[in-house]
Amino acid sequence: MSDEAWTAEEERRRLAESAEPVPEADALEQTEELESDDDDEAPSIPPEVPEADALDQARTAPRDDDEPR
Repeated sequence: MSDEAWTAEEERRRLAESAEPVPEADALEQTEELESDDDDEAPSIPPEVPEADALDQARTAPRDDDEPR
């Protein structure tokens, strides 16, 4: 094992042992809680996407006998 890998492993252990709350993680959790309140709103309808229609048509189109399935 190289010295760099050992140092990184020691650093991970020290960070895990300290186990102090991370302010960024707390802020993220608060944001997620706020976003969950938006579930009561009606879902937005996505705009028409021509590429998606073309893909859907390609999936449902009959196949030639020469095409592998």
